Amino acid sequence: MRSFVLCFCSLLVAMTTWIVPSLPHQFTRGATESWQLIPTPLPPAGTTYFFSAVAASGPRDAWMVGTQNSESQGSFLMAKALIEHWDGRSWKVVPSPETGSQVSILRSVAVASAHCAIAVGVSYPSRSGSGKAKGLIEQWDGSHWRVRPAPDAGSFSELNSVSMDAQTHTAWAVGTRGEPNDQRRTALVDAFDGSQWRRIDVPLPVSRTTLTQVSAFSSQNVWASGVRDDTAGLLLHFDGRQWSLQQPAMRYDYLITAVLASSAQHAWSVGGSQSTSEVHVEHWTGQRWEGLPHPVRVGEYADYLASVLAFSERDVWVLGAAVAAHTSAPLVQHWDGRSWQVVAVPPPPFPTQHGGLWAARIPGQRAFWALGYTVERSASLSQLFLALYQQDLPAGG
Repeated sequence: MRSFVLCFCSLLVAMTTWIVPSLPHQFTRGATESWQLIPTPLPPAGTTYFFSAVAASGPRDAWMVGTQNSESQGSFLMAKALIEHWDGRSWKVVPSPETGSQVSILRSVAVASAHCAIAVGVSYPSRSGSGKAKGLIEQWDGSHWRVRPAPDAGSFSELNSVSMDAQTHTAWAVGTRGEPNDQRRTALVDAFDGSQWRRIDVPLPVSRTTLTQVSAFSSQNVWASGVRDDTAGLLLHFDGRQWSLQQPAMRYDYLITAVLASSAQHAWSVGGSQSTSEVHVEHWTGQRWEGLPHPVRVGEYADYLASVLAFSERDVWVLGAAVAAHTSAPLVQHWDGRSWQVVAVPPPPFPTQHGGLWAARIPGQRAFWALGYTVERSASLSQLFLALYQQDLPAGG
């Protein structure tokens, strides 16, 4: 498997030292923005891998996490956590600690500083990846990643997402818990106070719930999203004292795929309808959730939104995939406060059949990393890439 970084950035002199030149495909939007591919480390021969999340504390400190596996062992057997770090010049593989389990999968990462990052996922004692499971927590201390004990959540638990308050280094991780091979799962919330993790009981009106995303703007403003009863979106908010159930603007069969706490008063969510295939973007105004106009329909069959980023109410980005009958392609759209605009993504330098994007903001800048994938038409070979977007214009300009 090959891997690339796709860079969507301002053509600044300071950045040209690490941008790979003379690329076969390039798209320019305006006078200052472009996409470029940058190689990332290749896995050992005979190894497959998949990255599931990326996060950054600044332009010279970013992490992405996922899973690697020997092709000879099958698609899941003996899977181990995979971690890479960006130092402002290149991506490098960083050793992941031994978990003591046969299978270790990292699904999310959050970064507070160069000396503090947290990754979460799931570990299985069995090579089959079935039966018992335990939420996995790994923490970066500035020199090494170390496994941290997760709060006891019974014989089956998974952690799907983690978010941190960069000021206090507190964190929240969300997922699901239940019994092995039983689909009746309950939402799981773990909280980190800067020294240890503890499980938080969250009162919910239904029993079948799963939390898939969490986003913390501060220790008094945390949003989490997921699914309830397998049919409807679920939104929760933490105000520093307690978690409460929130009502999204769209109801019924609307599923929420991502949530973002962008400021003390504003939050955003994205998702889609199971019956109409329409995608939705919602805005929390500080008092209620309101729907934005639907993004431009791009996919012949449907569009899927995986991430939302907001620099202001007039500068919102959504990323995902445009889906046709037998193919999909990375999708990026921008909201300027008045309308949605499709942002063109250049084709990779190889034939592809499927692709998609999801993203994480770089704090303090109008910039973000976007983690994506494509699959070659000629084979089932995945091509992973990252996208760095950076703008030297004022936010919302």
